[in-house]
Amino acid sequence: MEEKSLQVAQMRTVFSRAAHVYVWLGPGSIETAKAMDFATRVGTRALAVGALDLWSDRQLREQVTQNIKDRVSSVEVQVHNDRSMIMTRELTDFIFDILREPGLHEVAKLEGRSLEIGIKEVMQCEYWHRIWIIQEISLAQEATVLCGEKAIPLDVLDATFSTVSHCIRSGLRRLHHETQDFASGLSANFYECIALTTRRKHRCKDQSEILRLADIVYQAGIPPGRPHYSASDPRDIVFGLLGVVTDREALGLQVDYNMTRAAVFTALTRALIYNGVENLRAYHLDQCVPKQRWDPPDSLPSWVPDWEAIGKYGPDVYPINYFRAFNATAKISTPPRPRNCNEDDIRGLLRCPGCYVDIVTDVMQPPQWKKRDNWTSSRIVDVEAWLISIRDFAKLGPDPSPEEDYVWRTIMLDRYDGITRPNRFQAKPIDDEKAFIIRKIMRRMPIVAESLTEAQRHYICFELSSLSHFETLDQKLEYIVEWLKLIGSVDRGRTLFKTNKGMFGLGHEAIQREDIVCLLWGMRSPIILRPRADEAGGGFTFVGDAYVDGIMYGEFLETTPAHVDFKIY
Repeated sequence: MEEKSLQVAQMRTVFSRAAHVYVWLGPGSIETAKAMDFATRVGTRALAVGALDLWSDRQLREQVTQNIKDRVSSVEVQVHNDRSMIMTRELTDFIFDILREPGLHEVAKLEGRSLEIGIKEVMQCEYWHRIWIIQEISLAQEATVLCGEKAIPLDVLDATFSTVSHCIRSGLRRLHHETQDFASGLSANFYECIALTTRRKHRCKDQSEILRLADIVYQAGIPPGRPHYSASDPRDIVFGLLGVVTDREALGLQVDYNMTRAAVFTALTRALIYNGVENLRAYHLDQCVPKQRWDPPDSLPSWVPDWEAIGKYGPDVYPINYFRAFNATAKISTPPRPRNCNEDDIRGLLRCPGCYVDIVTDVMQPPQWKKRDNWTSSRIVDVEAWLISIRDFAKLGPDPSPEEDYVWRTIMLDRYDGITRPNRFQAKPIDDEKAFIIRKIMRRMPIVAESLTEAQRHYICFELSSLSHFETLDQKLEYIVEWLKLIGSVDRGRTLFKTNKGMFGLGHEAIQREDIVCLLWGMRSPIILRPRADEAGGGFTFVGDAYVDGIMYGEFLETTPAHVDFKIY
């Protein structure tokens, strides 16, 4: 084990000295051959005009998008009067040509959409998600992709496919009727690839990119039809990445194959929690999805995620504070990292200072969720039944009133349009006209277009997400249930609860009566803990984060609660 640990620790040096790496994707097919030919045909131009800079240069993306909009708004799709800089204009020209690529449009259905199928097959090859490939690709000076009889420089392929991805994700294809069906057979995340992202960061011109371990191991999004990452030995998920990240020394992790899977995952999670910077998208305790009673038993502490499963399928449940808009412990700084954690690692113990808030007294029966496959998010099965359960649990009267707004505020996580940021770090009452609409929607009451005020019309037409592709107000009102499905997705894997003091909240499905609501210093969302039996050694089990109405912006701290040191196992 000592020899293996030493060899793995030296892999960064080995990979970084490789003058050329060959990426073998497999024997290929007719479709992958078309995709490789497409990348060969347009990729050199993509690289020359700076397509690879799109992912990191926000100003460039905005300028190119504006150029495209200006061009589309002219006579049909003619090119003229472009006042941009030469490189930006050339990149705009290239993207415009990609948007009109025949093989990426509806007409290609006559050929079975072979180009889109080929691109998808290339990007779903097993090669891309193997953990050691991340280091190999990131550090290689030059790389060539081989698929069947086709070969292409990696950077040329990257520039091509990343441009296609940008056209999909940026919404550029929706700017003109001729490009509405562009790449409709490719998912928005088809090109998510950790190996290629880390390579771009390592090759960043100003070398200013920081690549944290948390950026790789915690993948919040849906996998792109294959795992985000995988490893035959789960310990490689950590050890195989230490050579490529920039925060190795700060985390204090070392390659040691004498450690068990549980020990490695525990050390990793502790390091990420203690070194997470709030204003960066690092990993925090509130992002851990608690174990359910029906989950198979494992040796991991309750606060340690199964990083192997996250690599394969993602966490499926988003943290309450996904948009970093809440701050329940606003006036209390993050405590310093405890010293001498070796014994705590052995015991699976996480020490967290904080305070008690309340005790859970009632929990709503969670709604039913269903996934189409491993690569899609679960969706709520019956929206109507879910809304009825909410009204029954909250004991709402037959008629809508302002007194019920706290219920819908909780369901919507204080996000009244379902997608944008809520009131950052401060509680503000919802606008009365918006609240009126929300009550009607949540109660599935008919909304008559003629009775709406101008502000309410604007709210429905422009602020309720998922309805943007419906053109008229009547269409939006008819399909308002689509917005409800989106709200249901925000609440995926969660259910409502009440507390002894009358608080109302939304927590993970694992929550039970007699669990406690607490605040942990440095955590911006309330945390649910479950007391352990004295014969088990006392302390607590982690049951996830929660939204608790009325304390999300630091209000509970005004009661000057007593300080408590929580021991979480």
